[in-house]
Amino acid sequence: MKIDDIYQELADRLNLYPIGVPKTKELIEILKNRWEPEEASIGIKLPTVLEEFSAIAEHYDLDEKELKAKLEKLTNKGLVFHSEKGGKSHYCLLPSIWGFFQTSFWKGEKNNFTTKLAPLWDEYYYKDFSKELFGSKTPLGRIIPIEKSVITTSPEIAPYEKISEIIKSRSLIAVGHCPCRMLRKLEDRGCNHSLETCLHYGDWAEYMIKRGFGREVSKDEALNIIKKTEEEGLIHIVENHQDGKGDISATCCCCSCCCVMLRGILELKNVASTVLGPSNFLMKIDKKSCTGCGTCVDRCLFNAVRLDNDTARVDHDLCMGCGLCESTCTGAAVTLKRRDQIDSLPLPDLETLMVKIMKEKGRI
Repeated sequence: MKIDDIYQELADRLNLYPIGVPKTKELIEILKNRWEPEEASIGIKLPTVLEEFSAIAEHYDLDEKELKAKLEKLTNKGLVFHSEKGGKSHYCLLPSIWGFFQTSFWKGEKNNFTTKLAPLWDEYYYKDFSKELFGSKTPLGRIIPIEKSVITTSPEIAPYEKISEIIKSRSLIAVGHCPCRMLRKLEDRGCNHSLETCLHYGDWAEYMIKRGFGREVSKDEALNIIKKTEEEGLIHIVENHQDGKGDISATCCCCSCCCVMLRGILELKNVASTVLGPSNFLMKIDKKSCTGCGTCVDRCLFNAVRLDNDTARVDHDLCMGCGLCESTCTGAAVTLKRRDQIDSLPLPDLETLMVKIMKEKGRI
């Protein structure tokens, strides 16, 4: 098989995921920078869900010891996912997101490899990848509100709406560098917000720590990262499902200039509901208490707030319920209130979310 054909087949394999990879010259160039041709020939046969090594080995004409070594190398490169289950190794091909996009930049390194990849990913995002990322009716991610903004006004807040509940329930937490901000930084663009803010839990945390993509942090340190990023004006995004099985795997701390989801709303003008799910809350303003300081206007990432005659006004069609406005209101004029009508609740679990997105894209 010709080398170019191998990369085309690898792209086809990666396109089986809920977030696939439209085939463009930028994608093929990204794959060539990440996969050696021999590695790509292994990748085209890898499962898209975790499988035991012995079952995977049946598809290759390689000695099991040799194959295991190659899979371990690919895992260390951030192209294959590994997990130990029942004392046995399980592997699968990593998708684009969450996957080999993140592993390219999680380490926070600036070198020839990352500086070459960053503009390729950015060009790919603008050209075709954003259409794939936002190509389903059901959002992949969902905003989780700043907790102190809602806890006093909405005592019925659900556990999946409380970031502290998610963090405190985890036995293993890892942090890596925000891949979105790292990508823009490598292009001398973006912002000066904190970089080491990408939190992951469970199997993903174990993978990041073991393979050197992140470091282990305590629950207290993770909560401090949340607090610090809130103060910086970043919002928190999790997968668009509940946490009944403890399968929320990540918390992103996002800015409007770098985040691939927020850029979809603000820069590419995608419809918000097909990019990112809002929280179940809305900004409410007590006009009598508003001092007209404009802090909420500056803090809002969605341009939902403006000053009118020295009083804040909110456009509820644009408000995503993140709580950045309430947490720094100098006049105690802002609160977050539960929406009168909640259009959609987070799906029950990750599997349900992925299946729904794949059905909407016609992949199953």
